[in-house]
Amino acid sequence: MNKLIWFQFYPNDWVADTRPLTPTAKGAWIDILCAMWIAPERGKLTITIDGLARMIGCENDGAERILFELSEHKICEISPPRHAPLQDNHAKRHALVTLKSRRMIREENARESTRKRAEKYRVTHSSR
Repeated sequence: MNKLIWFQFYPNDWVADTRPLTPTAKGAWIDILCAMWIAPERGKLTITIDGLARMIGCENDGAERILFELSEHKICEISPPRHAPLQDNHAKRHALVTLKSRRMIREENARESTRKRAEKYRVTHSSR
């Protein structure tokens, strides 16, 4: 994966997609998107609830509520699904969650496909 230093931002989609979110969840979501952008697998972030809470600057309960909100409004794919906040504090702190941005993954796959196609073209046409 090449290290792109910027990503496309679509204001119309942001407004439409995040309209049902609380301001706290909107702020967390943009931080999560930035973390997904620089993650080893672009568009996918696997992190503990505790780590997510530190990353977005809130307590574990707040991170759980944000995950629940993102899941409920289908903003991103979350595994395991968050149907309700966890009750057990130990499980909450160490539970791994994976968040995926469908758009970011789709665009990364398209970039990689284009890169491979261009490289194949260069190889097949360079000897002419």
